[in-house]
Amino acid sequence: MKHLRRITAFVLLLCLLPLSACKGDRAGNSDTKIEMDVQEYESGNIAEIPKITYDTTRKSLKKTGGKNPQIDFINSDIKNSFKANYERFIKDSRKGYVDIRTYPFSDDRYIQLVISYNEYPVYGTDGVMRSYCFDKAANKLITAEERLRQDGITLDELKKKAEAAFTPEFEGDKADDVGLSGFVILDGKTIYLLNLMIKNDNAVTRIVFYSYDLKQGTLKRLNRDRLFDRELLLHLDPPLCYDREQTQEGRTHTAELKLTAENLKQNADGSFSLESKTVFTVSKSEPVPPFIQEIIGLVEKAESGGIYNMTSEYSFSLTEKLEYPVWLIKYDTAPDGKGKKCMDIVLQTDSNAFRIHSVTDVRDFSKMSEKITAVFESAKLESAG
Repeated sequence: MKHLRRITAFVLLLCLLPLSACKGDRAGNSDTKIEMDVQEYESGNIAEIPKITYDTTRKSLKKTGGKNPQIDFINSDIKNSFKANYERFIKDSRKGYVDIRTYPFSDDRYIQLVISYNEYPVYGTDGVMRSYCFDKAANKLITAEERLRQDGITLDELKKKAEAAFTPEFEGDKADDVGLSGFVILDGKTIYLLNLMIKNDNAVTRIVFYSYDLKQGTLKRLNRDRLFDRELLLHLDPPLCYDREQTQEGRTHTAELKLTAENLKQNADGSFSLESKTVFTVSKSEPVPPFIQEIIGLVEKAESGGIYNMTSEYSFSLTEKLEYPVWLIKYDTAPDGKGKKCMDIVLQTDSNAFRIHSVTDVRDFSKMSEKITAVFESAKLESAG
């Protein structure tokens, strides 16, 4: 799927950036603080891209020409990943929304940032996270690898602990892979930030945000719209998302599904006709859990019964074509097969389930089925508003 591929490419970009930093010089950092490099809330986008600032005239930085290489490394990493990807999103006029959220922490010892990134509409992924922890006393960036060493645990051991603590959200869920996205240090204890790949034989693979409290040995499902309680965070001016009522959790990403096949005729009631033999309607509802039984239930509810000889499947070919998960449902409107033939698809994003419903006379169905599939393949998801 396109959006998953794009997010995966961004993950690879982050992974290619160096994770180690040069040796600290123990310069004083009492004036070091977090500011926003980009803070925009326009056209449905959320772009919160931070930077760490410091006094370049500080005497301790005289030998480095007023530069703090450790902080400059962090700022460069953010610029070359989050900011660069945001600028490409705007330049390419991509459809949908970009969502980049920043969570800043600061105390006497550490300045910490957690940044999340996603693009909408999307399905199956919470996006990506990355953290930065700057030790003001030691004047150095603490990498995830270094924090693991400080905690006396290996990455493999951390993954095994997370897998052991995993509780399925849906029946059949399995934590297939655990990726380390970073960490935060709160009250001296480490909270590791994880991306879990959740597989289920009856559902689409999902990539989900979790945190693991090393001291408590607990795994917590994170809310991608608010990763941390606001009481733990800095409160900046202008406020960031967690301090803005209109962008708090529950934000929706509205889209519409359009049929673009050239041989369709639109009818007065909003439906579409194909060669006067097949009628199509497009509807939108709330998303349902990603299981075929739930998808079937959505269709049955829409038809109020009267469904016979149903077959259903997850369509890999249509999913590849439409770039979102698609289920294909076929059924009759009469038990003896003498009624109408229906072929539906249900396409699901994080915010909506879209159903394209087609009705064809039994006598015409065999010669129309491929043409119906072509209409399904012509569907395009467009941002609304």
